[in-house]
Amino acid sequence: MYVPRKLSQTLKKALKQFPAVLVTGPRQSGKTTFLLQEFHRDFDYISFDDPLERGYALQDPQGFLNRFKDKPVILDEIQKKGSKRGQVCS
Repeated sequence: MYVPRKLSQTLKKALKQFPAVLVTGPRQSGKTTFLLQEFHRDFDYISFDDPLERGYALQDPQGFLNRFKDKPVILDEIQKKGSKRGQVCS
């Protein structure tokens, strides 16, 4: 069961003021769940855990971003974008 977060209103305000917003926190703390629950209707979602998405972003960053001209996007696991091999998470 999803519990709405108080952070939701703060994030919505930040999204009105800034073109990009970063959500950080410890592993397994619910960042992705929060974002998908709150914004799945209005945002596209891409995870850089997917090697095809990561490869496309590395090879053609502009083409990758052009896919999202009509809708904002949640870029999950963005820290993995620069990794050519991907990483094993424990």
